[in-house]
Parts: sequence; structure tokens; C-alpha cells
Amino acid sequence: QGNVWVGTTGQGLWRVRDGGTDDTPLIERATIQTGLSSNAVQSLLEDREGNIWVGTMLGLHSLTPQELTPLAAGALVRTILPDADGSVWVGTANGLMRFRNDGAGWRGHAVGARWDIRSLVRDARGRAVAHTDHGFRRLVNGQLIDAIPTAASVPVSGEGTQPIVDAIFEAEDGTTWAGGPDGLSRIRDGVVEHLGEANGLPAQRVMAITQSLDGFLWLAV
Repeated sequence: QGNVWVGTTGQGLWRVRDGGTDDTPLIERATIQTGLSSNAVQSLLEDREGNIWVGTMLGLHSLTPQELTPLAAGALVRTILPDADGSVWVGTANGLMRFRNDGAGWRGHAVGARWDIRSLVRDARGRAVAHTDHGFRRLVNGQLIDAIPTAASVPVSGEGTQPIVDAIFEAEDGTTWAGGPDGLSRIRDGVVEHLGEANGLPAQRVMAITQSLDGFLWLAV
């Protein structure tokens, strides 16, 4: 590719390439601050696939070229959920899409009605659930089916309005957590408890929820 790779004895790995606009080359650096095991680089190798192998005083690295491929240009993508069969579900403002890799690349097709898919999540039993502008739906055999009655239990901003939910997550203990503009809601044993800024939430809107292996919930607010 015409790049010059420089292994230094104390300043990490350098990639020197054409800056494009003038005669000054562009120097990009990888150091221990960006994941390199040591700033002392001892050896370099480019293999037949274009990967750069880097040997340092404390380990070996492989730098693999990555390519960003547009798959759904022009779509407002709100949520992404991988499936066990290797396919990927993508929720957009204009409906649900399913992408599969057929060996020649990723191919996508629309699934079901052109609903606004606001979030996709897999519960503790592995079932996929979608929150849409038509309420909560189960994702079964590639189709959005029956509404989920418990969705009505999530607190709403006004009487008779559809709850706005940005994220829903079922924890290991069976508790369902829902996040949205009104904060965080906990649904357990048929009882809904609303948690907001008064409970220590650092912001009003909860955009994403997940759980780490140690049992803690992680919130994006």
C-alpha cells in the first residue's frame, strides 16, 4: 500500500504515509496508550493477506485491515441484534431488516410491516422482542407476532398514550428493565417501579441497558 512502518525503541509503532495535501507525510502512532503491549518494537512482518505482525519486548500483535461496507444507505437505523444462525436483525424507522452472509457478501431484505422499530432485545430465555410504534412484539421465525401485554405496564407520559421506550432488558433474575424519556422502570412480579433522577439516576432519559457478568446493570443515559 506504499506505507512505511517504523518500529521504534521507545515511541511505539509508526505508520508513515502520504498526507495527500502537501509534501509533509502523515505519521500515525500506536503505543501502550492505544493497546500496544510495549513501546519497544523489535520486529515487523507483512503477511500475504496484508496483515502487519508486530513483535515487541512484551508480546506479539497482528494488525488486520478492516473495511467499512455500506449495507442500508439512507435508513435510520435504531437498533441491531445478532442471531444464533449468523444473521443480523436491524431495526430502522421504516421497518425490520434481516441481513445474511451468502458467501459473496451481506444481503438484506425487509421483514414485515413498515413499522418504526425502536429497540430489539433478547430476554433471559433467548426470545427476541421488538419495541415498535405498535407496541411490543415477539420476533418468531422471522416474523413480528402478537403484542406483549406487559408493555402496557410501563409508565407513560400521558393518559392513553403509547409508552416511549428506548431500551428494554430482561435480567438474569427475570426482572424486566425498561428505559425511556421518563427514566428507568423495573417490572417484577407484575409490579412496576419507576426510578428517576430522585433515585440517583444521573440523567432523565435511559437509552440503553445491559448487564455485566458480575450482575451490575449498565445504563447509557
